[in-house]
Amino acid sequence: MKKLLVCGFASLAWNACLATDAVPMAMFVLHKGYDKGLGFESGTAQYYDYNFERTCKGRKRLKKFLWTTGADATKEAAAGSPIFLAALVKRFDVGTGTWAPFSLNEKHCANTVVFTPVAGETYDIRQQAVVGHSCTISVVAATSNAPPPDLRSVEPLIC
Repeated sequence: MKKLLVCGFASLAWNACLATDAVPMAMFVLHKGYDKGLGFESGTAQYYDYNFERTCKGRKRLKKFLWTTGADATKEAAAGSPIFLAALVKRFDVGTGTWAPFSLNEKHCANTVVFTPVAGETYDIRQQAVVGHSCTISVVAATSNAPPPDLRSVEPLIC
């Protein structure tokens, strides 16, 4: 791993020099993968998270899209080690019931993939969802216009 030398200059003298690890990074271009929210069969929230293990503990949030937010976001993620990328889209409906005047119903769709990001590469990531029916996730490397060679789907964990 490369070392980055960080030095501070104060009062015309070298004050401090620290050696720190430079972490190789990849770029993720995340896309909102559902229609506008607050409607029948529409998403209202979408989450992209990642972790270095297939567990809920230690997950890092890349982006949370709401029905009011934009459609794209660019985020950095560590490269060189396999990561688990989780995508979840939720839809909330207000229904009526016999015993209660209103009820809040939640439906969701989730996907998880694992792959090793390459330093300096940009990945186009989209979870396309028809909430309550199905969802798919695509990861495409910008330089090859193809999925990463080690990309595989794994059973999602709902955390």
